[in-house]
Amino acid sequence: MPRIISDLLGKFLNDFFALNMDKYKIYTTTVALRAKLFPAPGLNGSLEIDEDRFKVVPQGLLLEIIPKESSNEPKLANFDYKFQTPEFPKRKPKFLEKIYNEELAGMVNEYAYSFMNLGYYPHIIKFIRGGEFQKFQ
Repeated sequence: MPRIISDLLGKFLNDFFALNMDKYKIYTTTVALRAKLFPAPGLNGSLEIDEDRFKVVPQGLLLEIIPKESSNEPKLANFDYKFQTPEFPKRKPKFLEKIYNEELAGMVNEYAYSFMNLGYYPHIIKFIRGGEFQKFQ
């Protein structure tokens, strides 16, 4: 049952992207591509991009989903992050509440993912799915 639901959700989202790309830019995150809404052995993340129709281009903290034939490339200016604290993330604020510290760690991970995605471009989807990325090193 989860595989059928996951396949239907993936088809719906990919069709939705195709119908709206002319009017809107479509973005996602690394975490969204990894997340499993319907966990089951052998499934990738719930959001599976149709690689026959689309490609994923890193644009800072986000991944832009564009038509496969598009010539868009990552814009390096999108990775020039500026922080109020000059030594961040080496020097991070400390919070009393555990959840705030966990959220901060998650945000630092998002910045790290953005640089990893840039490094693995154009093979981001294979990298996120895991295991296959060593084929193109």
